[in-house]
Formats: sequence, structure tokens, C-alpha cells
Amino acid sequence: MDEEQDPDDAPEPAGEIRLPFVKTLAKPNDDGSRRDFWAVEPSNDYGHDCLVGSYYGRPAVAEMRRLGTGWLLQDIVLAMLRHNDRRHRPLIIGFCSEIERALVAPPPARPAPVPGGGGGHG
Repeated sequence: MDEEQDPDDAPEPAGEIRLPFVKTLAKPNDDGSRRDFWAVEPSNDYGHDCLVGSYYGRPAVAEMRRLGTGWLLQDIVLAMLRHNDRRHRPLIIGFCSEIERALVAPPPARPAPVPGGGGGHG
């Protein structure tokens, strides 16, 4: 049997990422990937770009939960580092603020038990 593969090194599922800011590239980027995980152009309007970053953070959280894996956030952050210049900061701030909100939010409430759904009545 082959060596066990580290889950963080597992290949990404092809074509399964559903995020508006992830783009397929015609040519591989500097790390050999054919995807840009942060294909966002700043508008140079700080407030607007913070809102755009936040807007992109919400579906990113949902997609990470849907995929149930840790590599997506890692790839997004690495792509942000490649694009990191002053113009991208408000986009990144807005995105990270949304990730932070998701991390500190209380977990969703569980549905209440169905009345009479179990247990004996004496």
C-alpha cells in the first residue's frame, strides 16, 4: 500500500469551486496552478473595496463549509499574498473581516425536539 497522503496535500477536486473571485488561467501561474484564487481588481475606492472583500468573504465561508476542507482558505491567502500591494489591502481587510465574523459567530441553533418524539409517558 502507498504511503498515507497528508489531507492538506490532497489535490483539489477539479471544477468544484463555486466562487466568483476564483478564475481559471490560460497559463499556469508562478506556482504551477491554473487557478487564481484571488482574481479581484481593486477599484481604488477604500470603502467600496472593503465592501467587495466582505461580499466575497460570505460565499467563501459557505464554500469552505460545503467542501469540508482546509486547503481552500490556504490557497486564497496564498493568492492574496501574490497580489498584495496597497491597492488590494481594503479587499483583503473586508474578506478577512467576513471570515472573522464566521469564526466568532455562535453555532447555528439546533432544531427543537419534536413533541412526543420519544421517551415514555408514565
